[in-house]
Amino acid sequence: MKQGHFTSPEGLQAGFASVDFLGKGLAVFNIGGNKYRLVATVRSATATNIGRVWVRSIFTHVEYDRWSQERRTSRT
Repeated sequence: MKQGHFTSPEGLQAGFASVDFLGKGLAVFNIGGNKYRLVATVRSATATNIGRVWVRSIFTHVEYDRWSQERRTSRT
């Protein structure tokens, strides 16, 4: 992450093929051979901002599925 300069979600995805975007600046990375999920808030780099990534949660696959389902249910 420190070596990259990601100016868009597509740029981040080019560097990290395992990332998916959940909307509202949230990204989820599959890590540990797809055993874990890292959920982060991502701000892309701009001309005046180096960009930032804030880790929000790290889940096992099962925990992420539960969190994701709760998140979808709470929006309806």
